[in-house]
Amino acid sequence: MPTARNQVRAVSATASPQAQPQPQTPAAAPGAISNDMVFKVQQRLRDLGFYVRDNIDGQWGPNTSAAVRNFQRSKGMNASGQPDSATLAALDIR
Repeated sequence: MPTARNQVRAVSATASPQAQPQPQTPAAAPGAISNDMVFKVQQRLRDLGFYVRDNIDGQWGPNTSAAVRNFQRSKGMNASGQPDSATLAALDIR
């Protein structure tokens, strides 16, 4: 008669392997807006003093997200760090 310990081994031996966690993509909308739009956001944030980096490159990253978040806070908006339509309108970007 198998013991409970043997049954656990048998179950775990036949269990399917766990899926590997997928790398997380940035929370921003880099896939939702074009590189050209990211470039415009970075340029406008720089003009307004929120993006003080010299790397205005059209690539979404943590510095751009932080600048967007700071801008949103300054305008009393939800500070998501995402370039949503309200944020783009406040930046006067169409």
